[in-house]
Amino acid sequence: MIHAFLFQFGKAMPRVKQPTMVSVGGQDIPATYYSASAFASRFSPLFELREMVALPAFLPPAYLSSYYVKLRPAFSPIEALERSLAGRAPFNRLGDQTLYVFQRKA
Repeated sequence: MIHAFLFQFGKAMPRVKQPTMVSVGGQDIPATYYSASAFASRFSPLFELREMVALPAFLPPAYLSSYYVKLRPAFSPIEALERSLAGRAPFNRLGDQTLYVFQRKA
């Protein structure tokens, strides 16, 4: 959503093509991305999903921090949305990254 807002439409959905190249330690490696729900379901045989939080859901991801710093006053209302909705469905599935809390099944 941030890329579209910044009129960077070519970067709006970089993970559609799988695998995608990711830079790790200065070297590009292929990485496959899964949806938040698909990733969580892989643990379902042994674990119960207790919580899922988008990191971030509405704010720019870390690699766009330079935009965020420049426009921080404009993001104040979005920060409030982030605090209240990042852990609630369907917004918890929108993050650049996702925090999962699992509990082992008895």
